[in-house]
Amino acid sequence: MLWGEGWARSINSGGGNRSRHASQCCSRAGPHRGTVGLATNPGQPRQFVLVSQRSLWEIIDMLTRLYAENFKCLASVGLDFAPLTVLVGPNGSGKSSVLEALRKVSDLLTQRNNTEALFPTDSLTRWDTRSEQLFQLEVRLPGEGDGSGSLPGGLYRYTLRLSHDKLRAKNRIAEEKLNFEGKTLYRGWLDDSEAGEASAPTFRAHLFRDNGTEGAEVLGDWHYSGIARIGPRPENRLLQRFRRYIEHLVILSINPGSVTAEARREQSLVNFDGSDFAAWFLCSSIQPALDTAYLP
Repeated sequence: MLWGEGWARSINSGGGNRSRHASQCCSRAGPHRGTVGLATNPGQPRQFVLVSQRSLWEIIDMLTRLYAENFKCLASVGLDFAPLTVLVGPNGSGKSSVLEALRKVSDLLTQRNNTEALFPTDSLTRWDTRSEQLFQLEVRLPGEGDGSGSLPGGLYRYTLRLSHDKLRAKNRIAEEKLNFEGKTLYRGWLDDSEAGEASAPTFRAHLFRDNGTEGAEVLGDWHYSGIARIGPRPENRLLQRFRRYIEHLVILSINPGSVTAEARREQSLVNFDGSDFAAWFLCSSIQPALDTAYLP
């Protein structure tokens, strides 16, 4: 869990005082649950990532590390997350930028948008002269299933490297890679070995099987995540599990003034500003009970 300054005391106090930004919330996070994040300053919209149905001390699967380079005020920052992590700092210290980096990377991995919309040129660190951005996520997930169809637990490491053209305000993926316990599951890269003065480089995507052997190599689109576009197959279940985990991340920047007071229906997705939080929370609260009722 990742909590921001201003919410820490409400955990121990029971959340009864609004001045402490008290809140109690849970979410339906599917088969993988593990990270809660929040960054807030008094008088500003609260921002948080909410991905936990389990209680604080029962988390097994979780986001364990974020690294961001040349993104807003994060010139070169790595954060290791414990089951409970509190971000504390003054305005402009990077609390919100950490959560925004998580949101943008997860949006790319779930095809909610492309690199040019998510990482415009003005997202580069103002005082950094480099034209590349780098993001890395580490996620630890437990084993699943029994017998021959089981999936082992272990550590995923995701890397995204973006190349920017500052003059034209354009960007593209220079490299995207996903590893599991040291084995490559996917690699996409910008191949300029055959590019000439009149031709552009090619983006290549190389797929790998769960056992580490090489699969197909295809041409990709340098503005979109290749991982998000790979269809499920028996030989890439490890990659699909990582993608499911990312798909169940819920990232919000709540503006309390825009949140509706009632929910007329359940809603599985929530707006970024939290305006329909009640409808989403109702759906999140009801769905686990329905799932439990139909367990074999």
